[in-house]
Amino acid sequence: MTSPVSAIEVIEKAMEGVTNKVTWSVEGFDDATGQVNVVGDGFFIAGVIANQPDQEATATYIAACNPVAMREVLALARQAEALQRENAEKDARIAALEAGIRPFSKFAGVVFERNFNSSDPVDTMTATDGAVSTLYARDFFSARALLGESENAE
Repeated sequence: MTSPVSAIEVIEKAMEGVTNKVTWSVEGFDDATGQVNVVGDGFFIAGVIANQPDQEATATYIAACNPVAMREVLALARQAEALQRENAEKDARIAALEAGIRPFSKFAGVVFERNFNSSDPVDTMTATDGAVSTLYARDFFSARALLGESENAE
């Protein structure tokens, strides 16, 4: 089976040099040839043999796959690829963030067991520049809530 990316590339390669000015339409049944014709700007594009029950639908489909429509489909396919890559990057970032806050979530259980209230300081440290940083019970409870790991988180 062809991968979606390679299928897009094959179609893009086939579209090289194809004009955008051509509009295609179904021009009805040709009694002499027994086919339904698809024409573009007065030129024959394709013929579908009319001895099949779905010949008109097939001809309509071929006409719908004109260069303008196919370029729009290809552009949407490329946008979908970009969104898939973006989502994969975001998923990786979320996984890294979750791994980073997991120790805080685990520590929240200990904080809760010791009956800390959400506004209680758990630890305070002073940096070399004199800035004071305090971790509150709510910080640990928030980490646990973000990970969805306990109903005990406040």
